[in-house]
Amino acid sequence: MKIELHLSSDELVLINNQLQKAYGRSFQQVDLYNVVHSIALELADSFDTKTKTRIKKANIFDSRKKTKITLKFHEAWALKIYLHSEVPTVDNEYQRTLLNKQIANLDQKLT
Repeated sequence: MKIELHLSSDELVLINNQLQKAYGRSFQQVDLYNVVHSIALELADSFDTKTKTRIKKANIFDSRKKTKITLKFHEAWALKIYLHSEVPTVDNEYQRTLLNKQIANLDQKLT
């Protein structure tokens, strides 16, 4: 089952930045956390590639263009769990709102 996300540039960069934090974390003794963490590491690579490509192709006329990302079901599930755990660490209210919006979007598509 594939899940498509349509992300604005702000959302793409924000999610990419949150996923890059997964590299600094260590694995825990809780198995579920380790599963989410390992999937988040794979997602960090794919989001980083998409973000770099989007930045290279960015121009003034494409500011409202959305980036389409297709995730497998388990990747979308892990992304939702990971982003939910990252919301308290975000200080900026705008960024927190964007994360909550994507969490709700993922939750809706996963049910």
